[in-house]
Amino acid sequence: MKLRKIFSAVLLTLAIAGTCTPIAWAAPLGLDGIVIDWEKFGLSFGIPLLLYLIGVIVVSIRRKTKKNSTPVLEPAPAPTPDAIVSRGIVGTGDQYKNNQFSIDDRVAIGRDPKRCHIVFDKKSAGVSGLHCELMNVSGAIQLIDRGSSYGTFMQSGKKLEVNVPETLHPGDGFYLGSHSNSFKVY
Repeated sequence: MKLRKIFSAVLLTLAIAGTCTPIAWAAPLGLDGIVIDWEKFGLSFGIPLLLYLIGVIVVSIRRKTKKNSTPVLEPAPAPTPDAIVSRGIVGTGDQYKNNQFSIDDRVAIGRDPKRCHIVFDKKSAGVSGLHCELMNVSGAIQLIDRGSSYGTFMQSGKKLEVNVPETLHPGDGFYLGSHSNSFKVY
């Protein structure tokens, strides 16, 4: 905002200075002999003002576009009533082997303890800060890769697309980056 005010003052000063013609320098302060040439004023002031307004409009449009560019992620549609209800996951990999985790709402998995509920060691190969997220939607668990570096995979080897929910069923397995970071739905 401060830069905009400075820019406006400079433009106004240049526009007025370019339209002023000294008639006589006899007055002690030099103010008596200055007359504004309105034809020059229109060209000198109008064009910079027009360019300034166009710049302001372009900047404001870019700011609005940036604010609205973040996609709103919604969970996948609820599973059909005949879907088998899942309750949670159990670790089958090295660090969380045989540990059970209930999925009541949302559970984030990764290395960042500030953003994740299930936290892997910093030295865990293939696990990102916020790797993936599990959501309970009407009793079915959905797995969502959150832009991990090494990927989130189903037990079958299928790689999940970023931010696209995959509905899991009891017995389904998945892993983060490598098989040593794996879980199974129960």
